[in-house]
Amino acid sequence: MKAYEREFLTETLETCSVSIAYLLREGFTSEEVLESQRELTDLGLMWVRGFVASRLMLLRSCCARNPNISPADLDEVTELVDEHEAKIAGQLYS
Repeated sequence: MKAYEREFLTETLETCSVSIAYLLREGFTSEEVLESQRELTDLGLMWVRGFVASRLMLLRSCCARNPNISPADLDEVTELVDEHEAKIAGQLYS
């Protein structure tokens, strides 16, 4: 993943945690996606990782016209989501 892509995804997670929590709340019950005030369930984490991966694919298709992502990209997406999990869970919990 390129630096600008990582920055974009980090900014997305930092500024859109309320929106991400809202989308989770709209699609699932709290019990399905919220483990605790600071943790999402495996389902919740998987959904957020998919959401972030889709943003990466969208960015790549617009900038490079190639939306493909690699296993290494998915590892970085997982890292980023894990770093922001508590913020998203906190928004969902409130």
